[in-house]
Amino acid sequence: MTSRISGPISRWIGGTGAAVTLLLVLCSCQRQATVAPDSEVVARVGSSTLRLGEFEMLLRSVRAQGRAIAPEALLDEWVERAVLLARAEELRVRESPEVRRAMENLLIGELKRRELEPRLASATVSDTEIEQEYLRDSAAFSRPETRRIAVLRQRFDGLASDAKRERIRTRMSEARLQALERTADAQGFGALAVNASDDPSTRHRGGEAGWVGSGDTWRWEPPVIEAAFALELPGEISPVIETTNAVYLVRLEEVRPAQRLPLTEAAPRIRQRLTLERRAAVLAAFASSCRIGRTLEVHPERLERSAGPADPPDAQAPAVGAADALVRLRPPQSPPSIPQ
Repeated sequence: MTSRISGPISRWIGGTGAAVTLLLVLCSCQRQATVAPDSEVVARVGSSTLRLGEFEMLLRSVRAQGRAIAPEALLDEWVERAVLLARAEELRVRESPEVRRAMENLLIGELKRRELEPRLASATVSDTEIEQEYLRDSAAFSRPETRRIAVLRQRFDGLASDAKRERIRTRMSEARLQALERTADAQGFGALAVNASDDPSTRHRGGEAGWVGSGDTWRWEPPVIEAAFALELPGEISPVIETTNAVYLVRLEEVRPAQRLPLTEAAPRIRQRLTLERRAAVLAAFASSCRIGRTLEVHPERLERSAGPADPPDAQAPAVGAADALVRLRPPQSPPSIPQ
């Protein structure tokens, strides 16, 4: 039967699965070494022959993609594409690096869809595993006690005279007496901080320094944090604290007790972390399994011919000698375990 070519090329199959099926069918048609019996042939374009069994496979694939199409219309489209493919072969389009890479990407994508994606989809984490991880790593889900404080600070340099240091201590002691007159429910040091403190980030906010933990010494000197956690009740004020750099006054504003993050709040974080770990293991096992039975040769030293000057080598990386230039990865004795 001679088929008519009908419809534009844009009507052809959508979807990776159908495209891969078409690629395999066309390649299979081109590789036929013998002419198929006429009773099996449904179309022939030059050396490409489409047999009935191949056409039925293509039709099933197209319909599985959700496209309703009559067999005759699909046959017309196959002929249209086969003609274009024949012309592309005449022009040796297949040998173009861009085309070759596009075909490789298509095949690799289909391989991952068939073998990798089902394994990734099975890399799930159960509620029981989440609870076990929550109990095992309890410290990771505990919030330590924090305290909200207000601070007055007066700095002096290391060359300050004893008389100057004494004047600063006296001023801070006077500020403490004024601060003690404030009610316990007052916020911070109030307007007192403007004149009694030289810290630009807090003096115009009543000395408000925010929340601190027992180990938060990146902002304040350790004696300041120690004094904050020595106070017992909100509204209490520390004695004058003197360090080699400054004198301080600390007022406790609020206490947030240590608490354990509830399982309901910790569960999403645990699930995400465990899932990422399992997916990474699946990816590594899949990559390793693909190397089984294959010998790889890698010549990194040859990259220097085209890559230009290399970056300075990592001080921790071992030097690569001439004997190490050829790296051979021998096939492992048995395939790695792939999480199911």
